[in-house]
Amino acid sequence: MQAVLILAECPSCHVSNRLTISDRKCTPPRCGRCKRPLFFVVHGYVYLLSNPAMPGVVKIGHTRGALKSRVDQLSSATGIPRPFEIEAVFMSEKPREEEQLIHQALSDCRAPGREFFAIPLNDALHKCADLLQRDPQFVRQFDGDFSEP
Repeated sequence: MQAVLILAECPSCHVSNRLTISDRKCTPPRCGRCKRPLFFVVHGYVYLLSNPAMPGVVKIGHTRGALKSRVDQLSSATGIPRPFEIEAVFMSEKPREEEQLIHQALSDCRAPGREFFAIPLNDALHKCADLLQRDPQFVRQFDGDFSEP
């Protein structure tokens, strides 16, 4: 039997886990402490965008495609005076469902019928991390400009 030993940090509780992956069929690995999955298949992104022309407003959306292409598409609309900036990104197994969860939780500060929220960016980021029960994979404030993985 061939096996691979992997050291993985849990994205939820940040404890280090030792995994052995072999050619046997098994269930997806879970954290030894919090029991949440250590890995998931990424099907898209949940993103937080800002726009210098709209201070105090955060756009929270999702895409199953390339994030940079989605942001370019949003920024190219004639009603948008400045391009959007990617502020934070959560890789997601269920991007649409997670986006809806966030939109419902932030409904009190949502622009009606839009994906725009009158909330400080830092508050939106913390609320999203709490709701999704994981940290973002990218935060512009710490990581600089976003590049597609």
